[in-house]
Amino acid sequence: MKVKTAIPLLAAALLLAAPLAAQDRSGTAEISLFGGGYFGGTLHAGSNALFPRDVSIGTAPAYGARIGYNVNRWFGLEFGWSQTKPDITGMGGDLLWGQGQKIGEMTHNIFEGNAVFNMGRGRVIPYFTIGAGAMTFSANVPNSPTATDTRFVSNIGGGIKMFVTPQLAIRIDGRYRSAFLSSNDYYDHEGCGHDCYYYSDSSWYGSGEVSGGLTFAFGK
Repeated sequence: MKVKTAIPLLAAALLLAAPLAAQDRSGTAEISLFGGGYFGGTLHAGSNALFPRDVSIGTAPAYGARIGYNVNRWFGLEFGWSQTKPDITGMGGDLLWGQGQKIGEMTHNIFEGNAVFNMGRGRVIPYFTIGAGAMTFSANVPNSPTATDTRFVSNIGGGIKMFVTPQLAIRIDGRYRSAFLSSNDYYDHEGCGHDCYYYSDSSWYGSGEVSGGLTFAFGK
């Protein structure tokens, strides 16, 4: 390529890249489609009516969608849904729930609203997010009665959006979730006289998710 031809092309590319590098996302709406991996935790004994002891929820593919609105360059609101179907495995060494033996399958549907705090206004925008919502637990275990239950879930996470054009970005996201399962109250009356001992124990289920996908922006 001749130098006389290359210089105008380079100048045009720089002129196009400059607005993109200085873009302000205020007032834009976004739709994100993603897929990735779900990393399950432990369902502790007493947290549910199905398993009499601790069981492990495994790793599985996850997918979903999010829709958001950037109130200004620093702050946005987002609502999302994701689904995954990890295996349920035993954690003990006895014959009933052998170590690592598959017991069944757990389907999670997660619906959550998040506040998103953006840290930049260029082509690459890191962000921090925090929110809450509902998480369904639907266990499929052979020869056992099953049902679907819905619990409160909170999440915290972060990620990065890399805009290829003002309307299209590659998005990488990671978050940790904690779902409330149960709460138990205990009273100790033995030898306490008038001052009986009382304490409360809550059970939570923790899990993680790492995903990647595309974000489509509208409005500017």
